[in-house]
Amino acid sequence: MDPLSQILTLLRPRSTRTAALDVAGPWSLLFPPDDGVKFCAVEYGNCWIRTDTDTQWQPLTPGDCYLVSQGRAFVLASDPSLAPVEAATQITLGHRGLKSIGGGGDYLIVSCLFEFSDDQVARLLHPLPGIFRVPADSEQANFLRRAMGRLATELKSPRPGTDLVAEHLGHLMLVEMLRLFIDMPHSTLTPGWLQAASDPQIAKAIRAMHDAPGDPWQLARLAGIAGMSRAVFAQRFKQLMGTPVIEYLTRWRMLLAGERLHTTNDSIASIAAEAGYASEYAFSTAFARVMGCPPGRYRREARQPPA
Repeated sequence: MDPLSQILTLLRPRSTRTAALDVAGPWSLLFPPDDGVKFCAVEYGNCWIRTDTDTQWQPLTPGDCYLVSQGRAFVLASDPSLAPVEAATQITLGHRGLKSIGGGGDYLIVSCLFEFSDDQVARLLHPLPGIFRVPADSEQANFLRRAMGRLATELKSPRPGTDLVAEHLGHLMLVEMLRLFIDMPHSTLTPGWLQAASDPQIAKAIRAMHDAPGDPWQLARLAGIAGMSRAVFAQRFKQLMGTPVIEYLTRWRMLLAGERLHTTNDSIASIAAEAGYASEYAFSTAFARVMGCPPGRYRREARQPPA
């Protein structure tokens, strides 16, 4: 499994809210921050968007798609000069996820909110920008436009199985947006996994570590896979990822171990061995340092039902 697929599998993203916003007339809506990542797409109508920390508005045209990252409030508006009002006070709920303002008909925006099951893994997706936009006229937007149109149809005219179709379409669009993000240059982006994965040479080393996390990896071997000298590789990896190579490898091993502690009854000794540790003690020490508690306690807490 490729690294992005592995990370999304560990995240267990779930579409907690899929909706279509159908609006008529002038409007400006303030949406509160969500705990997850929100994918949105404009089916028809020209509008504007900015996050609560932005000073500049971004235009949105039919077919545009965008991600709003975790913890960001944002404003959508037909006209940037309008004073925003809280979205919840204006929206009329319809069937399924259809919401309308003023009877609808002028603007249609579909959205999916994804929440992630593991905060430790979710940090790997940082730092997404406040808004990541894929313009409708870009070559990469073709699949997203088709999926967006199908999702809008499902939400406006629900049929048997609509909930499942909407959830799967949302997952496909999330993956495609992250793929596009990785494929695009981000010279001003702060360090993180997505930034590192966008570098072809560093991505080869990441793929190797993900393919065999328990191997006794050394800097020289990974540098060779990346086609770089040890010094250049170590510097480049830390610059893009924000952490040294071996520190990243250790964190990835612990995230995989945490998943096994959560989902299996495998012994801690066998999980330690698979993670590349000769002793359970060394593994437990590393696990507690990275994950914040010993493996036995992590397993117990992970399996406790939510309050």
